[in-house]
Amino acid sequence: MSMSKVLRRVFLGTALVVSGGVTVSSGGCSHMPGRGSDQAWAMKNATQVPAASGSVRVADTDGANTTLELSVEHLAKASEAFPGKQTYVVWIQSDAGGSPENEGELALDGDLKGKLRARTAFRQFHVFVTAESQANVVSPSEDRVLDTSVTLPS
Repeated sequence: MSMSKVLRRVFLGTALVVSGGVTVSSGGCSHMPGRGSDQAWAMKNATQVPAASGSVRVADTDGANTTLELSVEHLAKASEAFPGKQTYVVWIQSDAGGSPENEGELALDGDLKGKLRARTAFRQFHVFVTAESQANVVSPSEDRVLDTSVTLPS
């Protein structure tokens, strides 16, 4: 596993509420700072999942690594929105280039909500979700569901 690879993956099954009780929704790649070092970015959704909303909350943990938490709501089951697909996978790709890295399966609960938590050494990166036939794929499909770009201060 490379140093830039996620150091820890954890699935959580609840909705994201950003500081102050405001829920972040989709609608673009805008930067929305929170309190302290917490920051959040809204994710842009694909036309196949018009009701889906997602966000990436980022907090500097120790200066060398970034902790991110991707949270989605109203995301249709992969098999319903993308024929032949069974699950969703979260990817991180450095803005400096290189191949996207599979961060793990984005499991949805019965309310079509899901979370995935990970750590990365990247300071500028793209986070996106794809529909896949299985979770352990090594490269993303063309079926992008949600995406955003994250840039943290140096």
